[in-house]
Amino acid sequence: MKVSAKINQTANMRVNAYMFPLMYIVFALLFELVQFSWLGFGALPKYFLLDLSCIIVLASVIWVMPNNAAKNSVMYSLLGLQFVVNIVNVTLYRVFGDILSFDMLKLGAEGVAAFSFQFLDFVNILVNIILLVVAILMGRFITKNILAVRRVRRYSKVAFIMVIFFLMQTFGCSFYLVGISTLTDTNKSNPMYIVESDAYLYDTMYLKLESYKKFGTFGFYFKSVGNLIFNPNALEDEELDKAIAKVQAGEGKYYTSSMSDKLEGDNIVMILMESFDWYAISPVYTPTLYALSTGTYKGPDGNQANSGYAFHNFYGRNKTNISEGIAFLGNMPRQQMLVSYQNDEGLCAPYSLPNLLRQEAKDTNTTYKSNYLHTYISTFYNRHITYDKLGFDDMYCVDNVYNPNPIDFFNDWISDEDFFKDTIDYLLPTNVDRFFTQFTSMSTHGSYRHDNSNYKKHKSFIEANFDDYKEYITQQTTFKIPSDSQMVDVLQHYLAGAVDFDRAISYLLEQMQARNLLDTTSIVMYADHNSYYDDLSVHMKGLSKNEFSEVEAYRIPFIIYSSKLGAGVDNTFCSTYDIYPTVCDLYGLPVNSAITQGNSIFSDEIENSIFVSFLSGIFTDEMYTTNIVDITKITDKNLSPEQVERFQQKAIDFYNRQDLIEKVWENNIFKKMKASA
Repeated sequence: MKVSAKINQTANMRVNAYMFPLMYIVFALLFELVQFSWLGFGALPKYFLLDLSCIIVLASVIWVMPNNAAKNSVMYSLLGLQFVVNIVNVTLYRVFGDILSFDMLKLGAEGVAAFSFQFLDFVNILVNIILLVVAILMGRFITKNILAVRRVRRYSKVAFIMVIFFLMQTFGCSFYLVGISTLTDTNKSNPMYIVESDAYLYDTMYLKLESYKKFGTFGFYFKSVGNLIFNPNALEDEELDKAIAKVQAGEGKYYTSSMSDKLEGDNIVMILMESFDWYAISPVYTPTLYALSTGTYKGPDGNQANSGYAFHNFYGRNKTNISEGIAFLGNMPRQQMLVSYQNDEGLCAPYSLPNLLRQEAKDTNTTYKSNYLHTYISTFYNRHITYDKLGFDDMYCVDNVYNPNPIDFFNDWISDEDFFKDTIDYLLPTNVDRFFTQFTSMSTHGSYRHDNSNYKKHKSFIEANFDDYKEYITQQTTFKIPSDSQMVDVLQHYLAGAVDFDRAISYLLEQMQARNLLDTTSIVMYADHNSYYDDLSVHMKGLSKNEFSEVEAYRIPFIIYSSKLGAGVDNTFCSTYDIYPTVCDLYGLPVNSAITQGNSIFSDEIENSIFVSFLSGIFTDEMYTTNIVDITKITDKNLSPEQVERFQQKAIDFYNRQDLIEKVWENNIFKKMKASA
């Protein structure tokens, strides 16, 4: 009995139990080394101690697991998660110059639907698989071959485990605190504060890619989790009052440019041209768009004075929902989905274009209607939940226009032309005095390797006229026809979508004339981003695939039709952010300067514009940066230090406004202002 009691007071301590936490630390660092090297960020992050501190804390969790099976399970789960994050980040960076953030997880269905295997870097995947397999084999080897056991008192084992656990936690927390103490900082009164302060960068993560480079995978994602739990943009009392005061101070700005109020009282049809590049527009395949883009459009019957106002130095580089939101809201929060702000109080954006026009109609005692149309399903990006809050009365998408839904899979786009014919009464409602219509196309969405209905519909026309198109592109533009037959096939599939969209616009203009709306309705057309699927854009523009500073990649069409505006070609640098204030200028609508990220292209203030991508990149047509500090010159002109400083200041001004914009969305400030009015 005494022997049995003594045995019950002892326990086995396996020597290999010490090895699993250490093994995790080694392989976590190896995965990090592979990730940073592959992305071209150097070997390890600048503030490596922040990264290491998180790894040690996770290793301590492995240490306290009750047995080797549990230790292995936790270790492989953590390494497996890091493996997945590595693959996702390399994929996102390869395609967009971006990395994974938690707000992207809300794009799960959208991301899966838009995914293509062409995005993957298979060599990188293989390297990560090899590293993971080596970790698994080493774990098995340790488990099966290092079997030494020490017999110790049970309470001694527990005490030993807890001491080591707390030591690891202490080291982890100490490294974290040391890492935090080494973050560069400066006085908040410094005009360059947000640029020079890594402490501010760490708190806000406002430059996602730069944050990842400096703080590492673990430092970045641990802090991101903390920001989700302790939201830095959630305001109370005095801080909320300050934010409201800033918003109120920006209200009621009206532009006074040469084009101000020219379209006041007119209807608007705003159209997002999915993945549209300038090489999609030609006299061969898209004669209506070509005429509008060159200021030579003479109306459906050819008897109208020249019209079509095109902005040939317009840039955009955001996902579709972001570009769409910026165009009719003048800003967007960093969250990928507006549904993130849908709570019991709802969304409130009285400054949206449909809401501004609604208020104007109310003030002038006229009837008004706003419709949203899209040649895809209404649930994509959860538009069906949020868009009525942003000012739209009704939404018409393929899933509520057609029964059954004609789209069988993501790349099986229906014809924009056919959709226009089926929904023309919603596009151009004639039972009201004024209307605002938003349409988002899909005909030119990738991938361009599928024989969808648009390609089948226009295939013979594309093939019959391709030589004429090649001649136009070669002789009249700087674009390059691919020599590879597969890329030519990709181009032809893309052009089929452009043909379909052009015919939709031609039909729309014909119907505007038939309904006596041609002189009282404008069409505002803009692309959301280039045709990045299948690397078509970089081939046609002769650019390097992974050289994100080549901003010619992001130069895309922006065209306005209005008989009152006349004809013109404008080469002023402008971007997606400038659409909203330009429309407000033309229509005599007020903007809130505190939360509007752009300027009217017709105003002198357009020289203050800069493009900041929600993916990555801050640029004009002269300079490019990802962190406001390291500037890449992208012009043949000589740039003075003053010009560089001016560029940096524009970026700083953008992010200062964005800081307020985040607070506006997060705290539903306009709802609070309305409640207190």
